[in-house]
Amino acid sequence: MKAQLPEFQKDFYFLKNNLFTTYTLQVDFKNTYDFSLDLTEVFDKICSLYDKNRFAKLNEAQLEKDFISKVLEALGWHLLYQEIKIIQGKQEKPDYILFPTLEEKKKYETIPQEKRRFSNQSIAAISESKAYNIEIDNKKVQDNPHFQILHYLNNLKINFGFLTNAKFWRFYDNSKLSSNKIFYEIDLEAIIEKRDIEAFRYFYFIFNAKNFAMGGGA
Repeated sequence: MKAQLPEFQKDFYFLKNNLFTTYTLQVDFKNTYDFSLDLTEVFDKICSLYDKNRFAKLNEAQLEKDFISKVLEALGWHLLYQEIKIIQGKQEKPDYILFPTLEEKKKYETIPQEKRRFSNQSIAAISESKAYNIEIDNKKVQDNPHFQILHYLNNLKINFGFLTNAKFWRFYDNSKLSSNKIFYEIDLEAIIEKRDIEAFRYFYFIFNAKNFAMGGGA
């Protein structure tokens, strides 16, 4: 006989998480975020963009252009793509630096170019992308996207980061130190294939730019 999943795991089939407690997911989220908000338009837009068969044929840059950047924008983010940073003489180039408002992005862009290289002013989060067929956590120590995003967060002194291959989206809060891997991971493909707008709320509210405005963050 096939083992039965606990009710919590059934309800959250789309989630791998050790960043938030079960109580936070089941109770606090619904008190913190407006779960009555009509997300039909943004959900339909993201669903219409999603094509896993086509994504499998795209390289990372193509996937970023065709899907990832559009999802980030649909979530309210204002983006700068592969902005070069130089920290302690070492060049860093995350795929996206993210601003929760256009005003914050413009404020950053007024910084002289040579000073922007080492500034994280107004940056709310960074996002790193991989091609659809690349695992976002391959369990290796070297050449593992999981450690790559943490490297960027540590070096750039930014707390919040996203890591995605379009199918899976991970949220990292680097202010929470632990000996274990700590993240909140959504299987967006599973949500889209089930057309599960209620599950989509757990993606939308965490990755939405408004969640990071005014120094906030999940």
